[in-house]
Amino acid sequence: MTTQSLIPRHHPAVRERHQQRQMAKVGMGAAMVTLVCTGLVGGRTLKQVHLVAGMALLGFTFWHWQLNQPVPRLTSRHTPEEMDDDRKPQ
Repeated sequence: MTTQSLIPRHHPAVRERHQQRQMAKVGMGAAMVTLVCTGLVGGRTLKQVHLVAGMALLGFTFWHWQLNQPVPRLTSRHTPEEMDDDRKPQ
């Protein structure tokens, strides 16, 4: 069972995660276009822009990868309240 099947699609957390994925994709695309353009043209200033665009691409790629990792779930079959009761001193 996936997390998305447990949380309705209209839930704000699901929408926010979807928007973050879209922003990461747009950032990756913009960085890639900048890399290609500055790589083809050349010039001293554009070499610096090329370097920054490469680092931005790495950052957006990591962000995108991180957003697509599965959300960890509790491995215990107890509810959080039951887990709290077990940990209380007796």
